[in-house]
Amino acid sequence: MSAELVAILAVGAALAGLILGVVRGLRTELRNEIRDVRGEVRDVRRDVGDMRERVSRLEGLFEELRDRIVRLEGLFEGMRDRMARIEVLLEGRFAKETASAGLDTK
Repeated sequence: MSAELVAILAVGAALAGLILGVVRGLRTELRNEIRDVRGEVRDVRRDVGDMRERVSRLEGLFEELRDRIVRLEGLFEGMRDRMARIEVLLEGRFAKETASAGLDTK
């Protein structure tokens, strides 16, 4: 084998070793990046689960608030009806009292 061929093979082997080392380093870096991304995905999934739980609790609170508002609206409607009846009764009583006293309210 000639010296030139041995030199070419040596350079080829050195380049192959260098490329193999770079590929191994890149593979290690890629595995680390994949591990980190998987950890971040787990964190995001956990955070999404927490947010869903909070939103669910908020939805329950909003439903309770809606129910209370409906009840308050019913109470206010009943109060309006009672106030209207009281107003009619007072007007009738006032009209009777002024009439019996001989006062003209017109």
